[in-house]
Amino acid sequence: MSLQAWSASEWRSIVAEVLSLTSDPAATSAQLDDAHQNLFTAGMPQTRPENLSQAELQEIVALRQTALEALAAHPNLSAPTLAKLVRETPEGFCRNPVASLFFVEYPALLAEFDIPTLRRVLRCAEAPMALLLSLVESDRLPEIAAEAALHVSVRGEIPAERWREEVIAYLCSIAKAASGAQTEPPQTFCRIAARMHPGIDRGELLRGWRSIYWTERLATALNTAADRPTVLPALCEDGNALVRAAAQGQRRGEYISPEDIIAGIDTFHGQT
Repeated sequence: MSLQAWSASEWRSIVAEVLSLTSDPAATSAQLDDAHQNLFTAGMPQTRPENLSQAELQEIVALRQTALEALAAHPNLSAPTLAKLVRETPEGFCRNPVASLFFVEYPALLAEFDIPTLRRVLRCAEAPMALLLSLVESDRLPEIAAEAALHVSVRGEIPAERWREEVIAYLCSIAKAASGAQTEPPQTFCRIAARMHPGIDRGELLRGWRSIYWTERLATALNTAADRPTVLPALCEDGNALVRAAAQGQRRGEYISPEDIIAGIDTFHGQT
């Protein structure tokens, strides 16, 4: 869907109305649904219309995202609209104070989430506990169940004195590509090792930070080049317990070297 040919001022007015509504705790589900429909009808900017400058387009994209996040976080939003919004703004969904109740009242809601959406939700530290527990107990999505079990709300914070031990243990477990019992494909270890290299392209580093795959975010957190104002602080607040522990360790000046991993692999193989 392309952007409507509205002026920047008209867009600002639309978003202002939505933000005003979402700031009202008494806003009804019908009002919030209508506000979402207005934004949906307006469209998601994909290309720049002739009536807007590039700067205005960027402003509109940011304003629209802010409005969507505010809508998704409103406790009076209807379940069907929330299910639609989670694909566009998992952060807003996770901030909704009654998000967990949706999965109790509408258990079928989980089936509407595709795997990429679930991974984006699991990236958020505020992911609803009811959703996390449903995923952990699900036998339909074993890979997602394993990832949900590593969420900080389920797994708990990894103590500072143990983060290197636990991360190295995970890296060693996936390095054993010949084992039929492994939970990750062999190429996972190669991708992590490549993303850990401090000489990685800056664009790749940023893509790893924003990745929906927690193993790529873990590799970025272990990369000494990730100590940037935007990258490391965000990873320190990641939903995955291993990712945030690795990022917090690096922020304290603690690192895992390739030699540490090799030594761990030798020990791991010696025990199997």
